[in-house]
Amino acid sequence: MLALQLRDPAGLADGWAPLDGTNIDTRVHFVEPNTTGGYDCEIVLHPESLDAEHIMAIVEFQMLGQDSELTMQLGNGVIRTAAEALILPDGWRALPVFAVRDNPGEPVNAGIADLLFMTYRNVEVRLIGASDAGMVGDLNFDGTIDWADLDIVIQNLGTVGALAPYEGDVNQDGVVDIEDVNQTIEAILENL
Repeated sequence: MLALQLRDPAGLADGWAPLDGTNIDTRVHFVEPNTTGGYDCEIVLHPESLDAEHIMAIVEFQMLGQDSELTMQLGNGVIRTAAEALILPDGWRALPVFAVRDNPGEPVNAGIADLLFMTYRNVEVRLIGASDAGMVGDLNFDGTIDWADLDIVIQNLGTVGALAPYEGDVNQDGVVDIEDVNQTIEAILENL
C-alpha cells in the first residue's frame, strides 16, 4: 500500500493516510502557523511504503480575500500538470502535481522525499489527495507500456520545458529526446 506523510516544518504533527485517493483534511491536521499570518504545510512521500513509479497529488483550495496567497515549492522531479489552478464545479480550485520516481521503494528522485512545500495565507485548503498514477513509460495511462506510448514520445521529440510524462518526457529531464525514446523501448521490451 502507498502512504502519504504530511508533516509541518517543526515536525510536531506527523501523520499517515493511505495513498489510495483518500482525502486528507489539512485544516485539522499537519499545518503550522508561520510568521506572516499564514500556514506552512510540507508534504513528504515516505520511502518505505512507496512502490509506484508515478505519483499524482492534488491540492484543493479556495481564496478567502483580496490578499489571499498560495505558493508551492516543488521537490525535484515534481511538476505541476496545469499552468493555472483548475476551477472545480463547486467553485473551489485544484492544483494537480505529478512526480516520477527513479526507484520504487526509495524517496522521490535521488533521495529527495519532499513532494512539495506549500505556504498559504487567507486560503482554505480543503484536501490533499494522492494516488498511484501508473508505471514509468505508460504515457497514456492505459496500464500497459506499448507502441502507443512510444508514439507519444516520437510526436513530442525536441519539446523542451516543464513537461509532464504524458507529454513524452519519460525521464523528466525537461526535454523529449532520444533518452526518452530508449527508455520507452526498453520498458516495452521488458513488458512483452
